[in-house]
Amino acid sequence: MKKTLLSFAVLICAVCASVNAQTASVKRCSTDEYTAWLKTQDPGLAARMADIEKQTGDWISSHPNGKSSSLTVTIPVVVHVIYSSASQNISDDMVKSQIDVLNEDYGGYNSDVSKLPPFFRDRKAGDCGIRFALATSDPSGNATNGIRRISTTVGSWTSGNAVKYTAQGGDDAWPCGSYLNMWCCNLGSGLLGYAQFPGGNCATDGVVILYTAFGRISPYPGGAYAYGRTVTHEVGHWLNLRHIWGDSNCGNDLVNDTPTSQAPNFGSYTCHGFTCSNQPTGDMYMNYMDYTDDRYMYMLTAGQNTRIQSCLSTSRSGLATSLGLNVVSPPANDCGIDAIITPGDVPCLNTTVTFVPEVTLKNFGSNVLTSATINYKIDNSATQTQAWSGSLAAGSSVNVTLPSMTSALADHLFYCWTTLPNAVADATPSNDRTQRNFIGHASNTAYPLTQGFDAVTFPPATWTNKNFDCGTGWARTTTAFHTGSAAAYFNNFTASATLNGVMDELITPPVDMTNAPANAVLTFWKAYAEKSLTGFDTLDVLVSTDCGYNYTSIHKEWALILATAPATTSAFVPTSAQWAQVTVSLAPYAGVKNLLIAFRNINHGGNNLYIDDLNVTTVGVNEVISGVSLNVYPNPTEGLLNISTQFENPENMQFVVTDALGQVVYQTTPKTTIGELTTIDLSQAAKGIYFIELRTTKGKVVKKVSLSN
Repeated sequence: MKKTLLSFAVLICAVCASVNAQTASVKRCSTDEYTAWLKTQDPGLAARMADIEKQTGDWISSHPNGKSSSLTVTIPVVVHVIYSSASQNISDDMVKSQIDVLNEDYGGYNSDVSKLPPFFRDRKAGDCGIRFALATSDPSGNATNGIRRISTTVGSWTSGNAVKYTAQGGDDAWPCGSYLNMWCCNLGSGLLGYAQFPGGNCATDGVVILYTAFGRISPYPGGAYAYGRTVTHEVGHWLNLRHIWGDSNCGNDLVNDTPTSQAPNFGSYTCHGFTCSNQPTGDMYMNYMDYTDDRYMYMLTAGQNTRIQSCLSTSRSGLATSLGLNVVSPPANDCGIDAIITPGDVPCLNTTVTFVPEVTLKNFGSNVLTSATINYKIDNSATQTQAWSGSLAAGSSVNVTLPSMTSALADHLFYCWTTLPNAVADATPSNDRTQRNFIGHASNTAYPLTQGFDAVTFPPATWTNKNFDCGTGWARTTTAFHTGSAAAYFNNFTASATLNGVMDELITPPVDMTNAPANAVLTFWKAYAEKSLTGFDTLDVLVSTDCGYNYTSIHKEWALILATAPATTSAFVPTSAQWAQVTVSLAPYAGVKNLLIAFRNINHGGNNLYIDDLNVTTVGVNEVISGVSLNVYPNPTEGLLNISTQFENPENMQFVVTDALGQVVYQTTPKTTIGELTTIDLSQAAKGIYFIELRTTKGKVVKKVSLSN
């Protein structure tokens, strides 16, 4: 056995030396090297894995929707805590916190998924249809809390199989067809974890994790690997997912919706780099199957979930019928927090808004539950308690509202647990507690919102500049502006051709639209010129009502529709006459508490884009209809007037121009269009105020224009 372990250690060292950018002190994962070693020990493993890959492809081909059932599979977990010191013997709470992380990450309700760049938002897996729970029944049918604690004389473990055998100081695996085995131990050489792919020896099946990378609560707060994502990553391998870069230079991870990547990404990331010609998206550094720090990985893709579903339907199909979660003779007095409702699956909590926690209390005991103490806190703040009393039958649950709390602007953990069921000690403390990650978002801005970008600070306070490509993103300029002394602009002119299609967003603070009227609108002034007929960019205005988890486009312009000036091969700087006002209805969002508005620039090798004088306000003379866009420029005009229209669907439209007395001075013949740019000449009309009326089958939109010839 010593010879076998030595040969594996040599293999690990050789492969480690070839990994670029790997830190000397930490190795994120050795699953690839471990698998290579297993193949040297088991001559049939490579063929079995190849057969499983063929099964995977066949299953995916026959399940185009990526699922075989709408039912959720709950996987029984046994955690083997192997320790040689008190610090390695992690608490039940630490173990339970790791189960919470897995359920959030594979359930798609991890709060940090709101950080996704726009080009990956439609690729996220969402709910993978699997949950994880500590086993309640062992292989012999006896009651268990799903945690085995094994004291050992082995001080440090290599990344082989020794920790998986009782005879070698570790702990034997439970049957792999019914349980997910996790070994938590003191791994040496800076290794965080490794996993066994489907197809291997059942006696060694599962994941092995360094004890300081297991779980998400004190005593290991704030570290790079302290948020439980090492286990999320290794369980991904156990469910037949590969590394995002395919374990080779621009390799293949066998998933279609993950960008090809050159190598793993390490450390903290807030913007992506480009490798393997993967523009405009760049590397998917936030994927759980990359190597970034825990707080910077927060998604799986729909394609990865399809592989997971295939795995659960083929090579790991026995988990769906496992008896590992059977209830075996519940104790008399046992209760716990079964779920946290608020903060919820889509946390949208403002720093200055007090929120009311709500949790689900469950009676796990056989006696009727008549009383319990509920304990709760945010992060490491002082614990608050509330006494509960009632009558809860065995196996029943009740939702409990707790006193209000206020969070700060940051990522947080909300903890809740029970003590003293029926005024006695709890028989099973391991099921007492649950935690939930949530984000305290920026304070609401009261309606109406006004921003002229004149203040030197950019982005303005409580605004967000999402620079996804590591470039400059949106910026402030004093070179051109509609009014005041500055405007926001995006430099598309000097952007490299490799950045075509790259998106960047400038996002308002959440606007409280609770008291906004039904005729509320977004107005802003724009200025843009194309570089050429093929060099143009896009401005997409989007809104989110759930603090950035999901966005909806409400207005989109590009090319001539966006342009307010003739094309130029020079860097565009608008004159005072080359600005146009845009008005967008916010009627569907009146009453929304948190309305984010995002200005997304999509680069296509065009020219500079400017916005200024933004207002979320009540419509005045301009009538607004959802799905109908009318822009008029320049305004004021000396005669020539550009009228830009855009519709969600083909629309029958007509222009009518009237003076201040209501007299018609110009009109067009009705026509059906999806949108166009029309130029009219009012140079022969008297100077003064005119109204441009766009008539459609949905109603009319009116713009006021000043003629100053």
